[in-house]
Amino acid sequence: MSLVEFALHRLNGFRDHPHAGPITGAVALVSAVAAFWYATRVEYDPAAPLVPYKYPILGSTKEYRKDPRAFIEKWEKIYGPVYRAHIFGRVHTIVSGHYVREVFLNDDFDFFQGISKMFDSTLLLNTNLDEIKADSFRQLVTKHLTAKMKAYTPRVIEHLEMGRREILTESETSVELAHLYPLMQNMIAKASASIFAGVELAKNEDLIWVFKHMVLDIGKEINTNNWFLEAFPSFNRLRMWYIGKYSRTSLSYRKALMRALEPEVAKRRAGAKLGATWDRPDDILQVLLETRISEDDPNGLELLVKWLSNLVFVSIHTTSENSTIVLYRILNHPETIQILLEEQDEVLQRHYGPDFRELYKEKGAQLFTAEIIKEFAKLDSVCREAMRLRNEYLGLTHNYTGKKRLVLSNGAVINPGHDVLINSWANHHTKQIQHDAAGHHDQFKPFRFVGLNRQSTKVGDDYLVFGEGKHACPGRWFAIQEIKTIISVLIRDYKFTPLEPITFPTIDRFLLPSGKVRFEKK
Repeated sequence: MSLVEFALHRLNGFRDHPHAGPITGAVALVSAVAAFWYATRVEYDPAAPLVPYKYPILGSTKEYRKDPRAFIEKWEKIYGPVYRAHIFGRVHTIVSGHYVREVFLNDDFDFFQGISKMFDSTLLLNTNLDEIKADSFRQLVTKHLTAKMKAYTPRVIEHLEMGRREILTESETSVELAHLYPLMQNMIAKASASIFAGVELAKNEDLIWVFKHMVLDIGKEINTNNWFLEAFPSFNRLRMWYIGKYSRTSLSYRKALMRALEPEVAKRRAGAKLGATWDRPDDILQVLLETRISEDDPNGLELLVKWLSNLVFVSIHTTSENSTIVLYRILNHPETIQILLEEQDEVLQRHYGPDFRELYKEKGAQLFTAEIIKEFAKLDSVCREAMRLRNEYLGLTHNYTGKKRLVLSNGAVINPGHDVLINSWANHHTKQIQHDAAGHHDQFKPFRFVGLNRQSTKVGDDYLVFGEGKHACPGRWFAIQEIKTIISVLIRDYKFTPLEPITFPTIDRFLLPSGKVRFEKK
């Protein structure tokens, strides 16, 4: 147990102690000083040279923040794919090229422990690892979400359309949106709620409010732009612990979920006692009630809130973000739309015959079954290409939890407790890593991956959006299915036009493009 984990454990035990304030401060100070000393120790390693810097706490962070792409390209050119830099308050090893797999495929590297210094959903949701184990969470997603994706598709489409109609209303032939994210967010929150919590709760305003806003609102309280919290993550973890337990924002979201869930859980518990006559709901909530939440547990409702909150944290915002990025790329390359529509026509005609247009007028988006969406190879390439060009540089922090020194294949030494940053930018822009002949990897080429067996869910050294190896995101198939369905419906039903130049960010702390868009019903 690290000093920070020990501190948090003790704080949980004596938070009501009359001297809790001074004790908390003392524990935090000791933890922070010890952690800072350890994280900034530097041993000379010719296989992982250190980027020179002047200031002991800021290190090279200012240079990196000013122009992350220039920083990466400059120092990789000088030092190669493995080097060290004092950024984000401590010394990290930066890894790119095929060396990334030595991190992703080694079980002694822990991604969750790596990112938890600045963003720990366990603390922010007032959860502990005994309540929701990582393996149990992964199994829930893999077995009860990904494996049932085909069966869930009609419901997902129905609720995506509900979310769409709330913003692109049927009564208006033309709608102007200042930004695409709220539309994506509303559609994905509705669809995800129908699968996570069920069809009835997807109508609940409290629950949809939580699904849409919880991650962003709690995230705002962390203030990751604070250089002091970067340099002393022990204090940041204590801050996240406090936010998770006492923040008004966190408490309001938990209470809202409880209000929504309590009557539905009671209804389901009573229904289950009816036996075969009961129409069992088919959703993640029901799986949790049957496998993870004991009816006799007095804290069962609270635990259920934690499970659903964790699902929301890892899914809705990132999927909304990615769908926004994909749609803005398409808008910036409008010639792509006609090609995608021609692909739709070809696939729909093959499945439904020459009268598919009349059938679409009758049934609408329900024609886009899981099988049909899977056959949209050009759309899949567009998604992968747009996400390859996400505004990501150094990230996916992995903490080395091994007991002995690790030596990478290039000779670089990783000490126990050391953090490694993955240089996604380099891998996504290097021709030696990418598996295509189109080249120009700084440019968006929508059909770059058509025919290359490089689907938007296929992870590898050349595509790190979802991680790599057995710990890669288990929900990526569901997320991509949602994104491709949204794009398919929107380009089929609407003509959309940018009303101003679309801006793609170049700083590392903001991923979303921006630009006002007009939607016109076809």
